[in-house]
Amino acid sequence: MHAALAASTCLRELNVARNALGDGGVAALAAALPASLTTLDVRETDMAEAGAHALMEALSGNATLTTLHVARNPLGAGGAAALAAGLRRCVGVTTLDLTGVALGAAGAAAVGAAVATMPQLTALTLNECAIDAVRYRGISRRSISFSGCFEKPVAFSMSVRPLG
Repeated sequence: MHAALAASTCLRELNVARNALGDGGVAALAAALPASLTTLDVRETDMAEAGAHALMEALSGNATLTTLHVARNPLGAGGAAALAAGLRRCVGVTTLDLTGVALGAAGAAAVGAAVATMPQLTALTLNECAIDAVRYRGISRRSISFSGCFEKPVAFSMSVRPLG
């Protein structure tokens, strides 16, 4: 499958959601991602920090990817930082789903800073991310500050629950 996937020039959408790939499986998948991909769904794949690093390195500079679903993965602070750094280089991403990713304070700050550099982003989902009200205000302020860059309406979905 690795060779077939890597050789594909017409694959646009890849959904491996709800498969227990873990970091090793995500890294193997990342190494074979075709440049033609527009949608990647790696929700609930048990991807943690190492998998996030491998995935975002593979997607670095990808201009065709528009939709990235990484919901419900245990990224941790390091994985969130890797995701945020990689997002800055994924210039085509318009839809990002981080539902249920426990970003924590450092991860939320990193993602907020990355999102602020993404004028092409039109949909961001952060529901159930264990972001406290302080982090929420930081991300929403960043979102408001660059929302004038959008030519299309922006979808922003987020739930805030007290931590502790």
